[in-house]
Amino acid sequence: MYKEIRKPIDYREHVGVSSFTYNSAIPYGEGVSELVDSTILTPAFAEVKSRYGISVNRLNWGEVPASDEKTPYFLLGPINPLLLKDEDKDYIEKLAQVPNAKVNIVTAFPYGMFGDTRDYRQRAESDIPKFDQKLGVNSIFADTTDALYHGIRTVSARDVADNIVCETIRVKYNPIRDKSLRSALEYQQFNHSQEIEQVRAIIEQRRLWHRAPTDGAIVIKVPEGYLVSQTHTDKTNMDSANFSLVSQTKSVDNEVVYEGDKLPSSDSPEFLVAANCLFGSDLPVIGIHYHYNPITRGGHFPEMVTSQVIEYGRFESAEPIQQEFMRRYGQGLEETVLERNGAWLILREHGVIWFGQSVEQFDRFVLKIEEEIAN
Repeated sequence: MYKEIRKPIDYREHVGVSSFTYNSAIPYGEGVSELVDSTILTPAFAEVKSRYGISVNRLNWGEVPASDEKTPYFLLGPINPLLLKDEDKDYIEKLAQVPNAKVNIVTAFPYGMFGDTRDYRQRAESDIPKFDQKLGVNSIFADTTDALYHGIRTVSARDVADNIVCETIRVKYNPIRDKSLRSALEYQQFNHSQEIEQVRAIIEQRRLWHRAPTDGAIVIKVPEGYLVSQTHTDKTNMDSANFSLVSQTKSVDNEVVYEGDKLPSSDSPEFLVAANCLFGSDLPVIGIHYHYNPITRGGHFPEMVTSQVIEYGRFESAEPIQQEFMRRYGQGLEETVLERNGAWLILREHGVIWFGQSVEQFDRFVLKIEEEIAN
């Protein structure tokens, strides 16, 4: 297992998460644990150490750390959730029962275990969520591309690094709070409360999430900048109070200037910069990002999948997002946003990003996508 010690920046006062992260693995057999440790975990831990000051130390499998007042994060694996022994399930469940614990599993499967790729997707989308719900954990999806190691389908180092950040410090940017924006924030929260309720209802009714409804982000263009859903907001139980106002994004300093009771979404840097560059300051726009595996990894819309994996939460990711939108829509992008069902992309191995002018457009878009999947 591993223990995290984060560098003393101001994340903790905003996020309130633990300074303790653990990793543990049971022997997988055929040297797989060692292979995954060397090719995936070690590079991921090195990255979060260099970028965010997160250090890791091992703790033995089967050991439950002493509880403290903070929120522990557990990264377990490599593990095949479908072949776990009862005693190992009992141990994982004990970790999940530690107060406020976040338990995440690095999944790994023999490549031929499920037969063809379609069968793999169906098993992963049905059986793994049931396992997660029963034990109270989150299994990181074993992606089908760029993650095959000696016949094992597993996650990538990028998946692991992003999971650590997402479940602990939450954001990769430096948050700068500007309390002078308070009156503008409260006005825009009131002004857009109906739209936010409409989005909430669509997400709840259509179940537009994979792991949990806290994933994803919503942005609304306002004169002062953007209303942005706060990090770790339950999209099925949100209202306008769950939004912060972002007035500036400073890529050179990796800063997001905001006002709100909680941090704006971790996706703020790339989505807000991309929206500004694509649509300018005058075009009203709503952006909705959600994780939904039947779309993201279902294989139904290959032409909408980005040509590369784009890292979340980084200012540098705005440019490839812009390029992907322009490659598909070109000069017709503004017309698509204003007059049709909005413009969208599937961020490879991540989720959907949609831009439009109204919630009604988004509702029509979701219905159209559902009909195409069903057919």
